[in-house]
Parts: sequence; structure tokens; C-alpha cells
Amino acid sequence: MSTAYVVDTTILMQSVLEDTNTKRAQSLLYMALDASNVILHIPEFAMIECGNVLWKQVRFHDETAENVQRVFQDLRAFPLIKHRSEHLLPRALEIGLAQGLAVYDCVHIALAERLNCPLITVDVRQANAAQTASVPLKPITDFPEYTSD
Repeated sequence: MSTAYVVDTTILMQSVLEDTNTKRAQSLLYMALDASNVILHIPEFAMIECGNVLWKQVRFHDETAENVQRVFQDLRAFPLIKHRSEHLLPRALEIGLAQGLAVYDCVHIALAERLNCPLITVDVRQANAAQTASVPLKPITDFPEYTSD
């Protein structure tokens, strides 16, 4: 039996850019390659957010365009179930107004609520808003660190 999660863009980016939880985020994405294990859901615009973060790596952090394009292609190859955001917007706006959080961050919360599955994020403000909205969280630290062995 598989377990479903909604993953925030912070998790997707930590899987490809070196950060505190990179190995755990990588583990989560590799677990999704076996759909009988983990199913990952994202709002459709999450890949646009990822592309923007990667663009900033080239623009402001001396990363090469070739490397960023390869990383983006690799990230897009993972089996992430993408959901249209339109039907989530009213609830996302409601959460955003109540919590003082950007609507695009609240779409992840609304999606987790709609799918009745935990949200995985390392964004503290988003996590707090999710908890206030009674959306369960799954800490990234619950996942093992990825090793290439």
C-alpha cells in the first residue's frame, strides 16, 4: 500500500540544491519511483517555481545554464502527480488571508487538505499555517538520508 503526500517546492528544490535536508529530500523523490511505496502530489505551478529558483542560481549564484537545465530535466522526470490549481484557489485565498501567507504557498496546503494527505515542507510559516488549518504535516526528517549504494 502506498502513502500519498503533497510536497512543497522547498522540498523539491532541496532535492537538487545542496541544503540541510538534501539527502532526505532525495530519498523521498527516489521512493516515489516505486509508486507502491510513495505517491507525491504537487500543484501544477510548482515546476514553474522550481524553474525560477534554478534560473536565479544562474543569474545570481554563478551556476552554469547547462547544469541547471540538466537538474531541471532530472527533477521533471520524477513521477510527481500534478494538480490544477484553479479549484484550490478559493480555499488557498481563505487560508492566506487568515494566516498572512502568500496564496501560492497556501495552494499546497489546500491541495493537501483536498487530498486528505500530509504536507511535507521545510517552510516554517507554511507549516504553521497548515497546522492551523488542521492539515497534517510529515517532517522531512522522518525520511532516511539517501545514499547511492
